[in-house]
Order: sequence, then structure tokens, then C-alpha cells
Amino acid sequence: MTPLTNRIRYNLFLLCISIQLIFNANSIYPNPYYLLVSQDTSQLKHPVESLEPAMNNYNMKGYASFQKGNFEEAASNYTEAVKLAESFYSETDIELASYYMNLGTTYLSLWDYQLTLELFDKAEAIYRRIEADHPAIGNVYLNKGIVYKGLRNFDKAITFYNQAIYIFKNDYPINYYKLYISYRNLSLLYLQIDEYSIAIELNEQCIRYDKDALDSRFLHYKAFNARVHCLLGNISLAEKYYLDALSLGRRIQKDNPEFSTSEILMDYGVFLMDYKKDYDNARKLFSQSHDNFIIDYGEKSTVSAICYQNIGELFYHLANIDSSLQYFQKSLMSEISEFDNSDIYVNPEISIENQKTRILNTLKWKAKILITKYDQDKNLKNLKFSLETYLLIYDFIDQMRLKYDSETSNFLVSKQEDETFLSGIGVAYKLYQNTKDPHYLEVAFMISEKRKSFTLLTSIRKLEAKEFGGIPPVLLKREKDLHNRLAAYEESILEENRKRFPDQIKVESWKEERFRILSKYDQLVKTFESEYPDYYRLKYDASTYSIEQIQGELNNDQVIINYDLTENALYTFIISKEVKKVFNIQLDSSDRINLEDLRSNVSEPNFSENALSNYLDFCNNAHSLYNLLIDTLKNELRNKSLLIIPDGSLWYIPFEILLSSYISDSTVDYRNLPYLIREYPVSYAYSATLHFEANQRKSKPGKELLAFAPSYSSLLAKNQDILPDISQFLEQYREHLVPIPGAKEEVKMINRIVNGDVYIDEEATESRFKQDAENYDILHLAMHTIVNNEDPMYSKLAFAQNVDSLNDGFLNTYEIYNMRFNARMAVLSSCKTGFGKLMKGEGVMSLARGFMYAGCPSIVMTLWEVSDKSGARLMQDFYQSLIKGKSKAEALQEAKLNFLKKADNLKANPYFWSTYVVIGDSSPIYEKSRNYLYWLGGLILAAGIFLIVMRRYQQTKRHRNSDYQPDTMYS
Repeated sequence: MTPLTNRIRYNLFLLCISIQLIFNANSIYPNPYYLLVSQDTSQLKHPVESLEPAMNNYNMKGYASFQKGNFEEAASNYTEAVKLAESFYSETDIELASYYMNLGTTYLSLWDYQLTLELFDKAEAIYRRIEADHPAIGNVYLNKGIVYKGLRNFDKAITFYNQAIYIFKNDYPINYYKLYISYRNLSLLYLQIDEYSIAIELNEQCIRYDKDALDSRFLHYKAFNARVHCLLGNISLAEKYYLDALSLGRRIQKDNPEFSTSEILMDYGVFLMDYKKDYDNARKLFSQSHDNFIIDYGEKSTVSAICYQNIGELFYHLANIDSSLQYFQKSLMSEISEFDNSDIYVNPEISIENQKTRILNTLKWKAKILITKYDQDKNLKNLKFSLETYLLIYDFIDQMRLKYDSETSNFLVSKQEDETFLSGIGVAYKLYQNTKDPHYLEVAFMISEKRKSFTLLTSIRKLEAKEFGGIPPVLLKREKDLHNRLAAYEESILEENRKRFPDQIKVESWKEERFRILSKYDQLVKTFESEYPDYYRLKYDASTYSIEQIQGELNNDQVIINYDLTENALYTFIISKEVKKVFNIQLDSSDRINLEDLRSNVSEPNFSENALSNYLDFCNNAHSLYNLLIDTLKNELRNKSLLIIPDGSLWYIPFEILLSSYISDSTVDYRNLPYLIREYPVSYAYSATLHFEANQRKSKPGKELLAFAPSYSSLLAKNQDILPDISQFLEQYREHLVPIPGAKEEVKMINRIVNGDVYIDEEATESRFKQDAENYDILHLAMHTIVNNEDPMYSKLAFAQNVDSLNDGFLNTYEIYNMRFNARMAVLSSCKTGFGKLMKGEGVMSLARGFMYAGCPSIVMTLWEVSDKSGARLMQDFYQSLIKGKSKAEALQEAKLNFLKKADNLKANPYFWSTYVVIGDSSPIYEKSRNYLYWLGGLILAAGIFLIVMRRYQQTKRHRNSDYQPDTMYS
């Protein structure tokens, strides 16, 4: 089963249990809309005696329409009731809040999330005027969680669900039904974001809080577990849960003939289709469910749309492509009230305003099936309309992602939609191959750009929108302060939960405070959007650079190589001033094995045994990957500097170590291998758009170099006047901060080449870096790094540990995100500063990414551990080349080649020299004219030091590799 099928399957499951059953008061599943409104409206009260008859009439008519599932009519009646209520009740009357909640819940059922949130905000404001911690606010938060889940803003949805749970647990008496509903919705959300173990645990919580012990809820418990175990691959266990649920459903139906088992029948049909390949019985179950849904809810309903989609997929499995497409078109017609076109070559209009996020699944299936239809009949019309459908999907995804202020939510969308973007690239490539129309090459590259690090691009644009959107400094300061406080509480919660026995009272307290700050932050952002139009315009920019724009930005000696890695293919775009091409190479399992073997060989070498075997493995893997990644392109690369945009696991290898020819020697000789670095300067980028957009922002600050090299000689904090709960967990990190002798020498040598301010030992503090960093052109950090792959925002740079009242000596990635640098280059001469968790569609989540976000267009980073003496020599040569006017890629190339010339056979291993790479702008820091000044100074000094040099010449010759004695490793 394809990942797309899995994704659709559980999305449909969630829809079945959280949308269909709005209309059935005796449903086996909790009603996520009507039953989750505030307690004042879940059972509408008769109006008070003085209430105007018209208001009462509209209210009751709205209630009756809602119960029948006629949401448009319900919204119309509730709207009239709200108008009258606003003129009748005061702004502190709880009854008015009930009217807002009724109307908001109705718009929630219509998927008009913007209006829903506005109405819930009004209700919340009334509750807060009555009482700051009014219990009904929990109901508002629960409903807001549903809204944000529908928007796929999962991070914010989780926050609201958890806050609702916190309120319900602290209410007296405890309403266990509300807790049951809260955990039910939270479990559904974690299922949707693939956190299966958490989803199962939350499902268990549902049962614990189900004090009514209704059979219908226990049926839901079993059906939910069945779905999760399907996704975990526990097929036998999943089937057992399904059969138990069906048996229980039939038993309930005997006592209550009105009870419907249509939902569980349909989901079991999905199970039979996807996991048992029992298409005949699956079709019978779909037909039975569909007939019941049509009777209960009509043709224009979500449940009918889901049934049609299931049947459409069934016909796809049966290779009946035409019928499959017709059923998916019927699904669109059932889902969208205003769409009634049965022509498969017509799509509905969808936009962020009507929030039909569910329709994306149907459109993705339609686009996929049209590709299959093209493969059968070779009619380009099918391929073209498939691409048109994908472009419609991408436009909606762009609108959706731009609405999120949380990077976490954007990361989830990038992960879930990565295959969707890759499929579109494949369709555009096919059209380009068939038509030779350059338009399709442009479209394929545009899709690739929208797929690559789009969250980082839009996050930087949002940041710049604050700077250039006309927002007053006092509001920007308030926003920054709130952001800092949010991050501090996030870290406290994270670190407390890492303990074996976390203090849950502290955690709940911090979560409560974090939520309050988040509410203030969200309100401030709404103010920015409503009152500062330039901010709004800049923030919601989803454009990417075209190939023509990129060619206009490139120098004559530059070429971009952009990779898109799928399960079975590698798409490679090559763009220079004169050339634009795309290649597609089919992959097999050996290619991925070579990639993984090369990564482990070079980043985790074994120097103690099997030296020859390791050497030959390295040579074979490095040459095989050269053939895969470079050989096809080499005619276009002559005399060029390479700007490489990797994808997937390609991020973990430096391309400089690839070998242009096959090596069969039986002697280990790393020094003289035909590395790619011998032919080309190499730099990297997250995406072409991000690369060139970032490069336009920088002008040189007043000061030149700021360098830090802490010693860690005194690990006991001199001042513990920081948050005590934070200081406790930092000790576990300090235990690993061993001194790095070479780091101090590194920054001293660099300072002899480049004028600047250098802080070493106890002076190399986090506070000084935060205070001074924005004033310098080059930032150089030689220190330990603590990488957190589980939550990359909490990876840390370790400064001197003489902490103060504001800083703990560890600079987290999230803190870097809240800084602004004016430097044109940051050199992170620490271990693994370019290493981190690989996220689909986003690349590697590393400390280097944080510096890019904070304004550094160019970063020299490391992919694995750094040996201090080897690193120091590389950095010295790098800066010496840099001040001659070389580009950063050229300077690093020269430094690496110089290292290889002088290294012995051990230190020539790529482990010691290839860990450093340049990401971002590779242009020179210094003008070439500075080269003459440098050599003039050298000639003046030469006379004075000539005798000393001659005296030490023989010693240097004998021990030319003395700098390469056993090193201290950055960790």
C-alpha cells in the first residue's frame, strides 16, 4: 500500500468518526461539533420570560435545522438570533455568549473557520468579563482545538486541547464527559500526525474518563484501536478489534433499532480493501453504508463524499480507471454544495476562505489516477489535467501554510505533503519529455522550490514583514519579549519531561503560563495583520524564483545543481547562465545502500582495524555516487563553481569527497584520490529562492570579526541567580564539556589574519555574544555543540559556564531564532553544527539553519565531529584565502587541498577535512584589492623574520605534520 493510500485511509477514518455523525444523536462516536459547544448550548435552554418572541423563534429554528444537518439554514436562523441577542443582552451576559457559541458551532460544521474563530473569541471575551477563569472557557478552547485541527494547524490544536483538559480537571465538580470528549479529540489528532503510541495512550484515557460506560463509546474505543493497529502493521490484531466492534454494534442495534453501524461497516470495508485485498466484500460494505447515508443525510453530505471516494479507490484497485475517476468526481460534487459538474476534466474552486481541506485528499487521488489513465491511453490531455490538479493543490497548501505562525505545524504539512510535491514534479517532467515545451521544465522546478525548505523561506519573510511592515518598535519589542518567554517555558517543560520522575505540578503550571503568553502573542499578531497592511502583504508572499530570475542572479562561473530524491528516482535540475536542464535517473536499492555506507564510513570511521577494506569501500561508494550525482552533468560543469541543493539523505554527505574515477589500488592512499574538491569549489543552499533572496539583504557592518573560544575550565556557575528549575537540568550537559585546547589557538590564529575582537576562556560568554553579535561582519564560534535530534530547537552552543541572571551559558537554536545578525558570514567551528534531524520537505534541522533564519546569508558549518588541531589548520588556511578576495567556496577548497598536501595518510582521511561545508552565499567577503595590502605587509615583515624562518626550516621540514598529532574532538 502506498503512503498516499495510508494517508487517505486514516484521514477518511477520522472524517467518518468526527464529521458524519454530527447528524445522529445516537451515534456511536462523540459528536465533535454540537456536543462540544459550551455547556450553556449543548442542550439549548428555553429563553427567559422577557426574551423577545422573535429571538426565541430564530433560536429554536436554528436548533431544529442543525439537528437535521441543514447547516446553511441553521446558520441563517442563528445569525438572526444573534443580532437580536446583541441588542437585548449586555456584553457581560452569559446568555449572549451562548448565542455566539451556537452560531460558531454551526459555522464550524460549514467549515468556515474564520467566522467560527471570531464568534468563539467573542464568547470567550464574555466569559472572561464574568470571571477570569470561567469554566466555560474550557468549552471554547475545546472547540478552537477542533478548528485548528481542521486547519491542520496541529501544534496550535494540541495547545488548545491540552488547555481545555487542564481547565476541566480543575473544575469542581469534574465533568468527566468533557474530559472524555477532550481526550477523544486529542487522540484523533495524534493519529492524524502519525504519533501512534501517543494516540493509543490517549484512547485509553478516553475509557478511563468514560464514567457512563456506554457500549457505543466502547465500540468507538475498539474501532479506534483497529485503525491504529492497521497503521502499525498489526493486521491480525486490527481485524480482531474490527470484528469485536461489529459484534458490539449489532448487539447495540438489537436494543436500539435507530442505532447506525454504517460508519464501522464502511471503515471495515476500507480495512478489507487495503489490507486483505477482499474487494468483493469491501464493495458490499461500501454499498450498504452508502445507501444508509443517502437516506440519513442526502447526496450533498460529507459522508456520501467519503463513500464515493472509497468506491473510487476500490475501482482503482480493480483497474477500472474510468469508473474510479467518475466516483472521485462524485465525491467532489457531494462534498461541495455549489459544485455540480460531472466532467472529470473540471475541478471545483477551492481557497483558504472556505477551508475545504478534506477535498485535498480527493484531488490528490484524482491527479494520481489521471496519470494512470495517461499510462494506459497516452493521451496528453490526462497528463496535463493531472498537472493542473496538482497546481490547484499546491496553491491551497501555500495558502494554508502561510496562515500558520507555528513552524511545527508547517513542518507537519511539509512532511505529509512531500509525496504530493514529488508526484507533481514527476508529471511535469513527463510532459517536458513528451512535448519539449520549456514551460513544463519551469513548472517542475517551481514545484521543487515550493517543496524545499518552504517553512524556512516563509519564516524569514514573516520576520522581515515585522521589520519592514511599518510596525512601531514598541510593538516589535513586545512581540520579541513574548517570544522569548514562550521559548523559555518550552525549554523548561521539555527538560522536566526528560527526567525519570518529572514534576507534573511544575509542568502543568508552566503549560498554563505558556498558554497565557501564547494567547497574548496571537492577539498581537492579529493586531499586526489588521492594522499594518504592508506587514500583511509581506507575510503572505508564497512566490518562488523562476529559472529566468535565477539565471539573472547567477555569475558566469556559477552553476546550480538541484536534487529531488524520490523512492525510486532522482530528479536533477542544472541551471547556469546559459543552460537549464533536468535529468531523471532511476534508483535501485544499491544506490541508497551506497549513500548510507559512504555517510557512515566518512563520519564514523574505524581507524583501528580493516584499514584497507574500509578504504576500498569508501572508494567504491564515493565513485558510485559520483556516477549517480555528477557524471551525467559534467559537460555542463567545466570551469564552474557548484551550488548544490541537496535533498533527503544527500544532506548528510559532503559532495567534495566524491571520486571521479574508479580506484582499485591495494594500498591505502587517501591523500591522492581524485576528489571532486580538486575540480570544483562547492557550496550548498536550502533552496534557490532562499539563497538569492537572503543574499540581497546584507551590507557590511562596522566591525569585522567577533570570535569565541570558551575553555570550560570552571564548570561551576559563579552565579546561580537564574531560573532554578532550568539550572538543575543544565548540569547533565556540563558534565560533557571537556576543554578544547585547539579552539583557543584557532581563534588567535584567525585574529592574526583578520582584525577583530576575540573572547577566550571565561570571557567567551553567551551574554557577550548576544550583546555584541549584531555589530560584526564575521562571527566565529569554536566550542562544543549539544545536538538534540528529538527537538532540534533545543540544540545548543556551549559558551563559558560563568552564567548570569539572564543567560545559562547555552545558546539554544530557539534563542538564535529570536536574534538578528548583520554578519555576512558565520563560521560554526563546532561539531555537528550542520547535522540534525532530517525532515521531509525541509532538509536538516540544525544550528546552522537557525543562523540563516537570524539573518546570516552564509554559514560555514560541520557535518560531524571536529578535531581541534585539524580544524584549526583548516580555518587558518580558509581565512588566509578569504582575505585574498577568494569566494568562500574557493577559500574552503584551497584550505582543504592545502590540508591534503601536508597531511599524513591518516589525517588525509576525509573524516578530518571534509566535515566543513559552506551553505548559503559564497561570494567573497573581501575585495581582491586587499590581496595587495596583505602581501605588502608580508614583504615588510619578511626581512624581520627571515633569519628565524631559516633557523626553523629544517625542524619544520622534519615535522611538517606536527600539527596533526592526536587531537581533541569537539563533542
